[in-house]
Amino acid sequence: MVVPSDAIASYEEKGRGALLRDYYNPGGFFDEVTVLSPRESGEREAHGMRIVGVPEREFRRRLAALRPSVVRAYGGYWAADLCCRERVPGIPVVVSVHDPNPVLMRPAIRYADRVLCTSAHVRDRVVGLGVRPERTRVLPNRIDLGVFRPVADPEAVVRR
Repeated sequence: MVVPSDAIASYEEKGRGALLRDYYNPGGFFDEVTVLSPRESGEREAHGMRIVGVPEREFRRRLAALRPSVVRAYGGYWAADLCCRERVPGIPVVVSVHDPNPVLMRPAIRYADRVLCTSAHVRDRVVGLGVRPERTRVLPNRIDLGVFRPVADPEAVVRR
């Protein structure tokens, strides 16, 4: 179960919808992925995921009914607040924190079972908020090597 910080439609509008399958289910690790979010409306299938809109007041009930193996909040702000506040016993909560900006890190992340940080700097900020260091992991953002490659000609970097 994932709770993205932005609506899936916002990625689709920017032409990035095709990237979501690998982003939320890297390597096809999970048998299924469901997006559960108050930023969605209705229910649909897209990008190899089931996308379910749910009002915040119904989040816990829907989460309990779906019984996912894990809930992952993307971003240390509103999604972390929602997932940590509305947690269901027996379903671990993982929060991904991508940005060291303190405005984008809410104290609720202290209640996550695991906090994934994109860098050591982000991890230091998270620990500074009261997250126990042993509950953190540094997991850098992935790079699509089909798009990004080392520059063979250093002068090409200067010319751009």
